[in-house]
Amino acid sequence: MPVDFGSPDAFADRHIGPNGDDVAEMLRVLGLASLDQLVTETVPADIRLSGELSLPGAVTEAEALAVVRASLIIGSRSLSSSTTRTTAMHTGK
Repeated sequence: MPVDFGSPDAFADRHIGPNGDDVAEMLRVLGLASLDQLVTETVPADIRLSGELSLPGAVTEAEALAVVRASLIIGSRSLSSSTTRTTAMHTGK
C-alpha cells in the first residue's frame, strides 16, 4: 500500500517536528514558560544573536537538490582536476 507524503516538492510539508502539544509537554517537564525562556536559560548570551537573520527566501526541495547536485558536479570536476595535477606531479606525466 503506497504512502501519501503529500506534495513531493514540499520538504517542509513532510518534516516531522514537534507539534504544539509536544512542545507544551516538554516545557512543562522542564518547568519553563516558553521556548524563548528555554533558549535564554540554555544558550549563553555572548553567543546568541541579538537581531534577525537576513536569509534568502525558501526554495523547493527540487531547487535545493539541484543546487546540491550542481555543487557535487563542480566539486567532482575540481577533485578530478586536482587528482590529475597531483598524479602529473608524482609521475611526471
